[in-house]
Amino acid sequence: MKIQEFETKTQLEIALVTKLAELIQKAILKYGEARILISGGSSPKAIYAQLSEEKLNWERVKFGLVDERFVELHDKDNNERMIRSTLCQNNAKKVELVGMVVDPSNLQNNLELTRNNYKLFEERIDLCLLGMGEDGHTASLFPGDEQSERLLNTNEIGVFNTISPIYPFNRITCSKEMLAKSENTLLLIAGQKKKEVLEQAKDSALPISYVMKEFNNLAVYYSN
Repeated sequence: MKIQEFETKTQLEIALVTKLAELIQKAILKYGEARILISGGSSPKAIYAQLSEEKLNWERVKFGLVDERFVELHDKDNNERMIRSTLCQNNAKKVELVGMVVDPSNLQNNLELTRNNYKLFEERIDLCLLGMGEDGHTASLFPGDEQSERLLNTNEIGVFNTISPIYPFNRITCSKEMLAKSENTLLLIAGQKKKEVLEQAKDSALPISYVMKEFNNLAVYYSN
């Protein structure tokens, strides 16, 4: 695992946008298209906005989500909503984004629909951008959640429902094993507290611990 530390958030953002653009272009040249999974939350907002200004063949890029909160698209907690408002603009207006909330009225039916839509990512993931919470969770794989623990300790590939300890409680997530298929995995970490959690995770069984131990292609981008 390689950790790249930056003195400022701005320096990290510039470096990460450059790396994302480079890997997207590499995938397009190799496969004719790029299949990318990205994370929600507040940390990557500025990165997505800057990435949207890159001159790439965006019509050949398919984005999906690492995980999602099971809330309607207009809800402020919806990851897809945030990504559409930051990434799907400027030069990236025509990029394809495959969401995870298809039927907000039925959790189980929504899961089946999303599983069908995410088969292309089961086949291949060129790049995955992960984040991490201060409790050591990544994607929507949470410590103490029965389904999350099962997914961390099995080889199941696909999309699943999990339970978060905080609202919104119902989540949808790619399994650890599915994310591990990614050719390139970048982990975005901001703040001293999260850095401490990451360091402690080397000797623990937090969800992020499994990523650190099992993802051979992991690169960490950190700023305080």
